[in-house]
Amino acid sequence: MTLLFGIFFLLMLPLGIGNTLRIDRQSNIQINTQVEQRMTQIQQVQQQLQQATTEEQMENLLSRLDTQGRTPEIQSAQELEQIKTP
Repeated sequence: MTLLFGIFFLLMLPLGIGNTLRIDRQSNIQINTQVEQRMTQIQQVQQQLQQATTEEQMENLLSRLDTQGRTPEIQSAQELEQIKTP
């Protein structure tokens, strides 16, 4: 009986290795997809930031990005330019 269990576990070993590799590939694909989506979102925000020309537009953009109500007050166009440049 012990010999049968031993043979059974040895036969299951390739199945376990194959499933591990499959799960690893799926996880990598999912991570890459999420990274690409985040990069696209960042690029969209950068474009919107570059297109903002007035204080009101900048404040609207910042308030949409920050959902916790921590939008900075913009006092002048010079501050607007400082925020736009990294």
